Amino acid sequence: MVAQLLEPVPRTFAELPLIRPWQSLRQHLTWLEGAEETWFACKDGICWLHFDYSFHSFQIYEHGTRVELSVTDAACPERILSEVAQHFAALLSPHDRPC
Repeated sequence: MVAQLLEPVPRTFAELPLIRPWQSLRQHLTWLEGAEETWFACKDGICWLHFDYSFHSFQIYEHGTRVELSVTDAACPERILSEVAQHFAALLSPHDRPC
């Protein structure tokens, strides 16, 4: 029980529409300099993509018609979260990107 309490709780920091196939998300990840895919799986039509970036572990997972971006380390700096969110927003929500 104590070990479960010590495991990190992912922090969701962005939600974007799922308007592209997962293969596009995986390809787009390769254009985030320094990012490395660590795990990808699909089961029953739902997919998860895990990757490391800037010394932090991230996840993208399906949530209906949207994807949620989360980070394992809740103390991850906002600058890094913003970089990841903007990177995927360019693919999934290009009209909602900040100027």
